[in-house]
Amino acid sequence: MDSNPSRQQLISWIIFIFLALVWGSSFILMKTGMQAFGSNQLATLRLVFAGLAALPLTLTVGRSIPRKDWGWIVVSGLLGSGIPAYLFCIAETHLDSGVAGVLNATTPVFTIITGILFFKSRIKALQALGVTIGFGGVLLLMMQKGLNFSTELHYAGYILVATFCYGLNVNVIRHKLSHLSSLQIASVSFFSLMVMAIPVLVYTFQGFTWQAGPVLTTSLLSAAALGIMGTTLSSILFYRLIKQSGPMLASMVTYCIPIVALAWGRLAGESVGLIHLLALSVILFGVYLVNRQR
Repeated sequence: MDSNPSRQQLISWIIFIFLALVWGSSFILMKTGMQAFGSNQLATLRLVFAGLAALPLTLTVGRSIPRKDWGWIVVSGLLGSGIPAYLFCIAETHLDSGVAGVLNATTPVFTIITGILFFKSRIKALQALGVTIGFGGVLLLMMQKGLNFSTELHYAGYILVATFCYGLNVNVIRHKLSHLSSLQIASVSFFSLMVMAIPVLVYTFQGFTWQAGPVLTTSLLSAAALGIMGTTLSSILFYRLIKQSGPMLASMVTYCIPIVALAWGRLAGESVGLIHLLALSVILFGVYLVNRQR
């Protein structure tokens, strides 16, 4: 890894912005993918595409991984990609993609909670302040959207379970897999997920009628983009960000995801008001404080 601190910081911010853009767009892709597929079908396709994209890594760097680490890598794959893939797709059958993006921003909070509960992590005061301020910006977006969870609480719960998995996975990588490279972790985790997903794929597509057309093509392309860009490539970069900049800054990516969702909304003709810009400023200030602590 590069020993130049300034270069490392620049690379970290490039990865941070890239992940926010890709993951912020994934909620729209899930909606698009479910035009032709059911929630379980889309999630399974996503994992299969992710495994296929990681297959060259499995055949090369995967051989250098000690067997004792395989268990934790599989756990990391399930927490970081496998379980959330299904939970988010199920949730988006009843929630707007923008709502899902906002709820996804609870990941840093669960990163702190799971770190303290399971790994005896110590959170510094400025980090805790940054996370709190950033989450305050997310709450501003929630209020602006006028979220009503009285009728959607059940499906919001799916996303909260997924973000709990995300937070736990960040700590697993930091505390159990820090001696491995991001390519090594991805090679085993996504190959194992693909092996588990193939039987599910066969089962969920029993009786499915493949009718060629623009809807099916768009949905397949969305599934491929979710698997290759939104899962394999993004996870490799995310693992590197955790190792290079720590779990708190890495998890703060999810605070910027609603910002990307706002940008998509703006492109679609939705209005962006002063409250959105204020929330954006609050979120970015929280991210700055977390990184400044480091």
